[in-house]
Amino acid sequence: MYYCFCAKKISKERVQREIDRAIQENSFLYYDSKKQEFLDEKDQVIDITNCEVMPISNVLQLKEMIVALEKKGAKIPNTWEDLKKIEMWYQYIEPKRKMVAFQGAMLEDVAFKTYLLELFLEEEELFLKTVKKDFSGTVTLKDLLDQESDLRKAFSYHAEDEFLLSKKVKLDQDELGKKEYRIFVKEGEILNISRYLDRPIIKFQKLS
Repeated sequence: MYYCFCAKKISKERVQREIDRAIQENSFLYYDSKKQEFLDEKDQVIDITNCEVMPISNVLQLKEMIVALEKKGAKIPNTWEDLKKIEMWYQYIEPKRKMVAFQGAMLEDVAFKTYLLELFLEEEELFLKTVKKDFSGTVTLKDLLDQESDLRKAFSYHAEDEFLLSKKVKLDQDELGKKEYRIFVKEGEILNISRYLDRPIIKFQKLS
């Protein structure tokens, strides 16, 4: 399988490590949107007809990459429709904790604000994120409902964006930080489970 990125060099260190690993394993591709071609680490165009390719990119570029892969005849683990279903997971799976999906403009609706007040009245903090996961953080119900708060003013620029608001989950911690895990499941089978960390656990010392 090839792993396809949007470039050979990425500013994010974590992503660059994945790129370097794919290059070492001869499974690296990147998509040149100007040429509309897929190239290897030597900038040579690659024929990907009937090849399995996993696109790896941000959500803004992912659709373009998937469409280009389909045109080139590549086999893709997830179609764009699959990815949209994953993004809108809350429409298919009922979460165990209290959660509400809404558009930014709905905060102007009195009935909706009353509903939020009744649902989250006892919560000191809430977890807010965009459906596209380009923002996430903790907020208070007071700031969310206060017309004059900085948070509410920010929503005026995101009236049509989709948000998820839920009860904040308290995660246990140890010496490595929060005990948060990511699990990949396909057709009911767990393919991988790993701890999510913002920093490496082990630092290797260079040999002289």
